[in-house]
Amino acid sequence: MKTSKEALCTHLNADWYSLSEYAYHPGRYSRTVYAIADGYYCATKDGKLPKPTKSTEPNFEWVEVPDAWVNKYGFKIYKAKENHESTT
Repeated sequence: MKTSKEALCTHLNADWYSLSEYAYHPGRYSRTVYAIADGYYCATKDGKLPKPTKSTEPNFEWVEVPDAWVNKYGFKIYKAKENHESTT
């Protein structure tokens, strides 16, 4: 496992190519955020979470989603809290 996208695919049991379709407005966050049916997700290895690059986008509060397999490779999966209103 080498990329955060691969880590998220593993966690969601999703196809690497089809996950691209769920990228939430590319360029609006400092890192890719994926809008999957039940919420917004991201994966990181360096601990840096996505921040909005535009003031009109919500500043999500991220909650770590446990995944022992992904964690084994140094990645962490995060999901935006259910009430994802702006925290700015």
